[in-house]
Amino acid sequence: MTGWQMYWLLMLDNISVGFWTATVTFLICTIIKMVVNCADSEFYEHIKLTFVMLAATGFFWIFAMLTPTTKQMAAIIVVPQIVNNEDVQKLPANLVELANEWVETKTKELKGESK
Repeated sequence: MTGWQMYWLLMLDNISVGFWTATVTFLICTIIKMVVNCADSEFYEHIKLTFVMLAATGFFWIFAMLTPTTKQMAAIIVVPQIVNNEDVQKLPANLVELANEWVETKTKELKGESK
């Protein structure tokens, strides 16, 4: 993984927050504009701009929904490499037994401490 890819991977959360902020901002501005225009006698002249603002809100909302978080993107990149790695799939049987023995030992120690 290059430094540039790592940078963008770490920036995904900030990008997502930016899209959500833009979505909320455009939605609030659209609502305010609609309320102001309802009191205006030239309501239908301003309706085109209102629809453009709603479209921009929808645009930012879609991008906010589709931008993965850093954790999601890390899973997208890392999990397939681990699953498709033959070395990981060929775990020796004694390693699993060793792990089970360690868990049993720790469980007994914890039970002994809790008495």
